[in-house]
Amino acid sequence: LQLQGSNEHLKATNTLYEGLQTILTNLNDSMDDTRRYRTEINSLASNLEALNTVYGNMLTAMNVRK
Repeated sequence: LQLQGSNEHLKATNTLYEGLQTILTNLNDSMDDTRRYRTEINSLASNLEALNTVYGNMLTAMNVRK
């Protein structure tokens, strides 16, 4: 009975470690996605800044002509 109990405990421990490995894999994947998201947001902010500059220049040019 002790051997059977130990075997069941070992199986449960292995299941736990497999679950932890899955969690760590998902966490690493999430970190990669977060890095890509941050890069894309920075690119979007730069593009928006450039568009605002162009729009500001257009407004300035329109006001000068009046």
